[in-house]
Amino acid sequence: MFPGLWHHSFIGSDNEQGKVELSLHPGQCRAYDSTRRFVFVISGTQGGKTSFGPHWLHREIYHPQIGRGAGDYLAVTGAYDLFKLKMLPAIRNLFEHITRDGRYWAGDKVMELAEPNKGFWAKRSDDPMWGRIILRSAETRGGLESSTANSAWLDECGLDSFTAETWRAIRRRLSLTRGRVLGTTTLYVLYNWLRKLYDEWAGGREDIDFINFASIINPSFPREEFDQALAEMPEHVVNMQYRGIYDKPPGMIYDAFDSELCVIPPFAIPADWPAYALLGGIIMVGFILEGMRMTMTQSPQGAPYAFIGDAISRMLAGSELTAVYGYVWYLHAILTGAFVVYLPFSRMFHMIMAPVNMAINAAAKPHR
Repeated sequence: MFPGLWHHSFIGSDNEQGKVELSLHPGQCRAYDSTRRFVFVISGTQGGKTSFGPHWLHREIYHPQIGRGAGDYLAVTGAYDLFKLKMLPAIRNLFEHITRDGRYWAGDKVMELAEPNKGFWAKRSDDPMWGRIILRSAETRGGLESSTANSAWLDECGLDSFTAETWRAIRRRLSLTRGRVLGTTTLYVLYNWLRKLYDEWAGGREDIDFINFASIINPSFPREEFDQALAEMPEHVVNMQYRGIYDKPPGMIYDAFDSELCVIPPFAIPADWPAYALLGGIIMVGFILEGMRMTMTQSPQGAPYAFIGDAISRMLAGSELTAVYGYVWYLHAILTGAFVVYLPFSRMFHMIMAPVNMAINAAAKPHR
């Protein structure tokens, strides 16, 4: 298959007519041709995603038939380092150096867009502009809540840092204009918001388009590198990171794993964790000790009322526990002693001091 040839016609900020010829590979052509509102390009690494995004965005702004014209546009990437090293240079190269209809204001991370045939409006970054590309990383979510956008390009939107809330924030910015979205990414996570959209597309949702292609569809990608990855890496890793195909690891039991529902967000470990650990150990070892005692005494009368110990004793039925029982008893005693020693240094000390304080306060009050 041969690359497709496309042309950008443009008028630079100096009113000079120009034309850019694009040589797109077949995967990029499919993305360029898609007319659906949400277009996601899922490709292998170095497949030509980031280099394609600025041209798609330029067409969304300046195309004489389908361009949205004046207003705000979003360019969002998964992490700040990616923004600085990949997305920003790609956008500046096209808009500032090739078409010359963009001017970057670094302090506000905004690319000012020139009005066709008239040029730039702003003298300062806070002046009115004909159009802007607001450049952000998904890690700065607050910066996505301050504009109404015409279109958005989301680069490396498959990263963990590009959360479902980030996606919802972008959708809110596009809601008034019903703007289009281009998402470009390699697959890093098996189950997230992007996978949900993929499943909806596979189920027939008509406003979404997913375009998959492998790294080697890019003519610049060495075939030897792809073959080496195929030989050295697990197949599911190659499928996701070099072929742009969702694939789960061998032996994965739960195929409905959802990182939004099944993963607990990071949280601070309580300062009193030793107290909780000791108390939990006392309770657990106590139940085991009780079950061992019931087994050794042939389940004494009333054992069913201690239902946890009784259940453990039934599991231990027939076991020889005489030699082990003493060690478990000492473990329980050591845990209990350690808890008593640690108690004055923990927040649980209020269990003892609260009634003492209440008694002292009651005694100090004058009697009527």
